[in-house]
Amino acid sequence: MAYWSRLHIIGVKIKKIHRSKVKKLIKNHKSIKEETFLYFLDKVVLDSQGWLSFKHLRADRDAYAPDELGTVCAKDAKWFGAESIATWLKTYSENGGSLVEHSLEGDGEACGWEFDGKGTMRRLSLKPAGKWR
Repeated sequence: MAYWSRLHIIGVKIKKIHRSKVKKLIKNHKSIKEETFLYFLDKVVLDSQGWLSFKHLRADRDAYAPDELGTVCAKDAKWFGAESIATWLKTYSENGGSLVEHSLEGDGEACGWEFDGKGTMRRLSLKPAGKWR
């Protein structure tokens, strides 16, 4: 999506063997040339247990109230290249986390990616579930 959307980080935990590398990338992100990653790494934080989330900044109008660590699970922006962020995350993520993007524009599009902890991911999308009522 190349328009205003909300990117959710849901249960993404970085594998222990990759935490120091990811922390270093987050800390030294200003040297990254790829604009998508530069923006993403500027907005995220990794806690001591390896959970990835967005930093809450007063200047940002976050959809969710910050938790006790000052983080939020989603961030509104023009998320160009969300799939490339997911592709990067799949290498470092444990099983079960996902990255979900939801349009804030009129179309209401939603998509996402789920990580299997083995370095691969699958695309998520909304599908009908249940019977008509």
